Amino acid sequence: MIIFGWGHHKTEDCGNIQSTTVCMNCNNTVYRAVVKDTTYFTLFFIPLIPYDTKRLLICPICGVAQVLTADEFESMTGRR
Repeated sequence: MIIFGWGHHKTEDCGNIQSTTVCMNCNNTVYRAVVKDTTYFTLFFIPLIPYDTKRLLICPICGVAQVLTADEFESMTGRR
């Protein structure tokens, strides 16, 4: 019997952006966090193959996330 699945998430905190911005949801002036969220295909509950990666800019107060492109993410963090 082989047990497989998907939906295991690995969330990597990549730090905050260097300048303050105004959140479009809560209107607070904050340093928003840059996060990389990867979803994996699993085999026997071991994450093996990543199949979806989201790069997000998150407000630390209200939690609203803005999706970033790979180029925007790289310019903010310096990594892919």
